[in-house]
Amino acid sequence: MKYHLPNLQTERLTFRLLQENDFEEWLPLFAFPEVGTYLSMDENFNQQQRCEKWFDKALTRYEEQSGGMNVLIHKETGKMIGQAGLLVQDVDNTNNSK
Repeated sequence: MKYHLPNLQTERLTFRLLQENDFEEWLPLFAFPEVGTYLSMDENFNQQQRCEKWFDKALTRYEEQSGGMNVLIHKETGKMIGQAGLLVQDVDNTNNSK
């Protein structure tokens, strides 16, 4: 089962998969160390490392078909405004993909 939502559209948004060339646009989102804390990252990571880690996680999830976050594009402005998606996770040794 696939959990990606590329090309899904709502009245105001378009969903698409994260792409490697999105890095510079995403980098400012990782300016604050607290972002890494909420994403279970090493607290000593700098902004660049936090963003790299996030990209690695997202692209790995795509490859493993274990879900992943979609980039949300505001149709009117064409700008990235956030992310949303479905993730498959193992909790207490139980795969929660069903």
